[in-house]
Amino acid sequence: MTSIPHVVIWLIFCIELSVKAKNDPCLTTNQISEWKRSISYGDTNVICDSFLYEGWYKVTSGAGEMMPTECPKDGYRCGTADPYYLSREDIINPNETTFPTNGETVDRVACSADLHGNCCKERINIKIKDCDNLPCPAEESSENGFSPGCGTHPNVTVPTPLITTGLYYDTSHSQEHNRPYTYHTVQFQCHTNVETKYTYDVRWYIDDFEITEAARTNVDGDILSVATMLRQHHWEQLFKPNMMVQCSIQVREVIFTAPGPRSYSAKFFAGITVGQNNFRIKEGDNAVAVPISLTIPIGCSYPTDSPQ
Repeated sequence: MTSIPHVVIWLIFCIELSVKAKNDPCLTTNQISEWKRSISYGDTNVICDSFLYEGWYKVTSGAGEMMPTECPKDGYRCGTADPYYLSREDIINPNETTFPTNGETVDRVACSADLHGNCCKERINIKIKDCDNLPCPAEESSENGFSPGCGTHPNVTVPTPLITTGLYYDTSHSQEHNRPYTYHTVQFQCHTNVETKYTYDVRWYIDDFEITEAARTNVDGDILSVATMLRQHHWEQLFKPNMMVQCSIQVREVIFTAPGPRSYSAKFFAGITVGQNNFRIKEGDNAVAVPISLTIPIGCSYPTDSPQ
């Protein structure tokens, strides 16, 4: 299968899908709303613009509508392997602003970034026209549908998360005992200072392995810590105590827009710690006490209807 050569470089506010489109970009009524084109979106399932018709498109997105001017580094970004961004280094006149104003049309260069850290693998020349403060790139498009440009992520910083642990109480019918049982199992919570007007994505990791079953997206800020817990059933078949637990949080300004950068907690050691590592015992002496402690609580199970 071959890609269609005229498809888009996803740029700012208005984008052109044909190299020689003659219509005024400021008159377009076509729109694209796609949060996965955000610079912070890093999924390896790339998106393609081959389904779009030729013409101009106005970008409307809660993830941002201006083309980034910084290199989208570190792997897949914007839903593609080779995203384009606006190069400020190629602006010849230092007195010019990056984007045009007052109805002007300016010449600019867009660079593609690859997976290996090359921030200008390819350059294409574009023209950008100001449409009542809505700058639109003109004339050039990417060579294939797998190199769209990028949108920006929300300008919100998540404070470093903190992990706490406790017991989760659950009641279910025991097949073995044929009666209801209450179970106390270990749970972890990921805390940070949040604003309730945003939604959040939370991911969990044990020994640097992501626990995908515990991942949650678009969680309201006021229920973040209770709705995103890592529970024992998420990991007990794969891991045992004496493991390193970590969480990450991303913020979204509006539900389903692209999330911002991940903020990671410190790694939390879940298991048994020994108070000291070296002991000296003389032959014939009494036994030496070895101080140990648990960093997670110990749970139990009991018949629900039994006296406490």
